[in-house]
Amino acid sequence: MSRYRYPEKGSQYYIDPLLYDFCIRYARMYPAWKKELATDPDEDRRKELNRRIECIDLAAGKAAPDDVLTGYLLQSVTGDNVSVITLQSRGMPCGKDVLQSMRRRFYYELSQIV
Repeated sequence: MSRYRYPEKGSQYYIDPLLYDFCIRYARMYPAWKKELATDPDEDRRKELNRRIECIDLAAGKAAPDDVLTGYLLQSVTGDNVSVITLQSRGMPCGKDVLQSMRRRFYYELSQIV
């Protein structure tokens, strides 16, 4: 499913491949949940959407060392399908290796939260 390599078993951020796929899909729902939240759903649905969005925001906050990189990480993992080159042209102050490391940690942190 994923265009990204699964974490290796000896990796610091190893998670089961099925859970990894779930976390990727969960994170890619972020824009849809934000859009649905803007349509003024009922109170129960609003709470659920806020909880899901907060899970993704929390995982991104733990994975990225600062607020600037958190925004770029969220663009990378939430289904925008932007490349490293595109992110760097938008002003991302790090390289491919740092972004890949943040992505691995993001999916690990998300798997611990959801």
